[in-house]
Order: sequence, then structure tokens, then C-alpha cells
Amino acid sequence: QRKSVTTATDIYSLGVILFQMLTGHLPFDGDSIPAVMYQHLTAPPPPFNSFGVSLPPAVEAVVRRSLEKKQTDRFSSVEEMLNEFEHSLGGSTI
Repeated sequence: QRKSVTTATDIYSLGVILFQMLTGHLPFDGDSIPAVMYQHLTAPPPPFNSFGVSLPPAVEAVVRRSLEKKQTDRFSSVEEMLNEFEHSLGGSTI
């Protein structure tokens, strides 16, 4: 069964991009495409501190929520995600 691309898909993709921008690494890595795909489907992303990155927990929480496996656990819209990300920065810059 083929699933359609939804807002939740875009939010996941934004989460991957944010993860890479903030840590310098992709959230999942492996020796093969199937290995990486399996991690996307089953494994939680590693914590930022495993890459030596220290950011406010609220920032990491936004990224982690955008990478939730179940679409219903992600943000309901890109606007909601961006608002939460801005709020997580607390007016500070990275």
C-alpha cells in the first residue's frame, strides 16, 4: 500500500534538516540504504549531546517531536512547528 505525502512528511523532512544543521550529522547512518531506512522506521534519533552539541532541551524536543515515527505524534502543521521552535529559542540565537 502506497502512502501519500502529507504535511507530516514535510515536518519529518524539516526535522531531518534541522537535526543536521544543529548537530552537523544526519540523525541516522548506516552501511546501506536499507539499514538507514530501517533506522528511520524503528530507531529514535541519537541525543544531540552524543555529537558534543549542547543546546536548550526545548530546542532538541522540537526536533525530536518532528522526527516521531507516528505521524500523529508530530506537529499538526509547519506553522505549529516553527512557532514551537521559535519559542524554544526563548529569544536567543544559536
